[in-house]
Amino acid sequence: MAKVCSLTEMCSPRTAGRRISLFKRLLCVAAACSLCLASCGEQEGPAERTPISFSSVNERGNTNGNIANMGMGVSQGEWIIFTHMEDGGLLKASKDGGRHCFSLMSGLNDIFACINLTGYRLDYISSVYGDINTAMIDDETASALISGTSYCIQTVGGYVYYIDESGDGGVYRFDTESGKSERIGSHAAYDENVTSESSHASFSIDDGYLYYCAADDGSRIYRVELESGAESLIGDVSADMLIADGGSIFFVGSDDRCLYSLSDDGNFKRLTQCAVGTFNFDGRYLFYTDADAAGSPVMRMSRSGSGAVKLCDVTDTMYITLLGDVVMLYCVSDGGSVSTVFVDRGGGDTYSPG
Repeated sequence: MAKVCSLTEMCSPRTAGRRISLFKRLLCVAAACSLCLASCGEQEGPAERTPISFSSVNERGNTNGNIANMGMGVSQGEWIIFTHMEDGGLLKASKDGGRHCFSLMSGLNDIFACINLTGYRLDYISSVYGDINTAMIDDETASALISGTSYCIQTVGGYVYYIDESGDGGVYRFDTESGKSERIGSHAAYDENVTSESSHASFSIDDGYLYYCAADDGSRIYRVELESGAESLIGDVSADMLIADGGSIFFVGSDDRCLYSLSDDGNFKRLTQCAVGTFNFDGRYLFYTDADAAGSPVMRMSRSGSGAVKLCDVTDTMYITLLGDVVMLYCVSDGGSVSTVFVDRGGGDTYSPG
C-alpha cells in the first residue's frame, strides 16, 4: 500500500505524458467548464459542514447501475456523496437529497469518478489521471491503490474489481488485504479500437457472478462464476452497455441501441422501440433516455418494459444515478454546457445542488 498522505499534499508524482484515458475523454468537457447552473427552484445557501455519521454501511461500494453510469454518486444510510461537475468536479456530501451540500476533500485537486463507498472508505478513479485510489472521508487522507488507467471499478466483499484499460483490457480482482490482483474471465472488456464514449460497456458483479461484454469478441455477453472461474457465453448479441442486478440482466444493443432484457439461458426481449442513450435499474423500475426524442428526455418504465412515462422535463442527460429517494441527472448540452439536476422521485420536483 502506498504511503498515506494528507489531501493537501500530492500522494505520488503522476506522469504528465500519460495517454488520455476513456474517463478523461468522457469528462474533459465538464472538467474544463466549471459552470454555475441556475437553480430550478427556491433554495437556501450551502449546508454548513457537519461530521458525517452513517446509520448503515454499504455491503458493496455502489450499485451496478450507478457504476455503469460512470459512478458519479453513491448513497449510504441517509447521506449521498456525489461529484459536482459544475463546481470543478468537487466531491459533495448531502443529507437531504442534494438540496444542501458541503464539499469533501477539496484539497486533493482531483475529479472523482466511479466512486464506491463502504463505511468511510471511498474507492474511486481519478478522471484527471485515470488511476484507482482510496480516500478516507472521515480524516481526509488518500492513497494510491492500483496504478494504471481504468474506467470501471466495483468494490465488493473485500475486493476491488476493475478493467485494466492500460494493460490487457481484462477484468481483474484486487485483494485489498494481500494487495494481489488476478484476472477474471478470458476476454478483454476494453479494446482501444472498440471501446468509446458511446460503447463503454461496464461490468456487473451480481450474486456470485461477473457479467461483462467481451470487447475482443464482438461485445458479446459473458458470465463468470467467481468461485470456480467457470465462464460461459450467455448473450450471442453485441451490447454497448450492461447492467445485471438481482438476477435480472439488461443491455443496450450495439446495432439499434434499443434496451433489452436477457435471461441466463440466452433468450432476450426488446423493451424499447426507441434508441437509448443510457439507462439505470433500481430492482423495480428502469430509467432510460429516449435518444430518438428531442432533448433525449428521461423515461421510467417497469422492468418488463411496460408503462413508460416521462420522469421530468430535464433534457440532454448523459448519466442517470439512482440515490434512494432522488435521481441525479448529469447533463451535457450540444453546446457543451454542463449541469447536475436532482429529481425527487416522490413528487417529480427538480432542483440543482445547493
